[in-house]
Amino acid sequence: MPDTIDLGLDFGSIFFRAAYMLDGEIVPVPISRSEGVWSGAVFAVGPWGQHRFAFESLKSWLGTSGPRVLFGAAGMTITDRVRELLTHFKAHVTDYAGCAIQRVVIAVPGYYPQAQQAAIRRIAEEVGFQQIDLLDDCQAAALGYSTLAALDRSLTLLVFSMGFMGFEVGLIGVNGEGCHTLAHWGGLSPSGRDIDRLLMERCVAEAEGRNLPLPFLKEYDSHAWLDFRDVIEEAKRHLGLGEDTSVILPATVTGTFPLPMVLRVADFEAALKSYVEQALDRVNQVLADGHVTPQQVDKVVLVGGTTRLTAFQTGLEALFGSKLIQPRENLLARGTAVYAAIPTSTGATRSTGRAQPASPPPTPEAILSYAQALADAGEHDTATRYLTQILESVQAVRARIEKGVTKIG
Repeated sequence: MPDTIDLGLDFGSIFFRAAYMLDGEIVPVPISRSEGVWSGAVFAVGPWGQHRFAFESLKSWLGTSGPRVLFGAAGMTITDRVRELLTHFKAHVTDYAGCAIQRVVIAVPGYYPQAQQAAIRRIAEEVGFQQIDLLDDCQAAALGYSTLAALDRSLTLLVFSMGFMGFEVGLIGVNGEGCHTLAHWGGLSPSGRDIDRLLMERCVAEAEGRNLPLPFLKEYDSHAWLDFRDVIEEAKRHLGLGEDTSVILPATVTGTFPLPMVLRVADFEAALKSYVEQALDRVNQVLADGHVTPQQVDKVVLVGGTTRLTAFQTGLEALFGSKLIQPRENLLARGTAVYAAIPTSTGATRSTGRAQPASPPPTPEAILSYAQALADAGEHDTATRYLTQILESVQAVRARIEKGVTKIG
């Protein structure tokens, strides 16, 4: 048994997932749901659209002045809650591995702004991780796929990632030595949260059409919200498989008696159409940016539960044929574990042993796209703060350059 391990960590919207290398093999860490090590279905008091659908991800609020979040009757800051959860998870991993953690590599969205990257680094340090690296989700997925496939040649992978809070497309070249990004796009929409809202709106409209108002929409009863979300998650699973489904809103949601209703696949896929078209437009944009045709893509790696929906898979199959690799829960954890196992040289430079992923700096278009996505999601204050931070950083660097200072940063 080693004295320490180097951990790969998938910082997901719903769960932390982790893995590490031991004797050349990847060891996934089982998720400990009983200890509440992660809960991405966050209830927060605030306006979230016409019906105030109050679910967010802690992950999306790091580095911002987001509101206090409610867990039962308790209110906590975003930073405090993530620190508490990561502390529990670190203890769970060390108990499972039977040794301490020396280095951690954390997978985060490629569009994660600097403020949020700095926030997760700072929290990881406070929790007690000694060496911390960040790796973008698409590169982590490509490295994770490389552990599942026997690579006898270089491959061009398209990573199509859609989780609870965002969407990314990455065109990644991968071989036995590592991976590199050819083109990338990422933003907050479409996402699993968008799909949840579609179904929530459908259920609310059905209830209101029967003259049955849902009191929890105004009372912010977190237990009712969580019960409502559980119903939606189950319905989404069946609809995603192409099945009409019956749901029952429990009395905790209706405030009176259980309410049955039917959700139909045809209606669901019609509502999804604009999101599917938006996602496929981004795929085509990334292919064009990388100067790659669909025929030159070897595999399409799906990441995130929302990518299991038939509507998205049908659109991708029309472009790529039978190249889709179905999502695996531990894929990003496997990829970060591979990267964590690469030895570091003295200083901050990582050796070129197996992989040396590196993302290009964000373009002005990517910065503006991210800010617009925040605004489109109703997060106008966050979008304004983000652009203000970018503007202040740019002005500071420009002032230093004009004064003849050669070192930037």
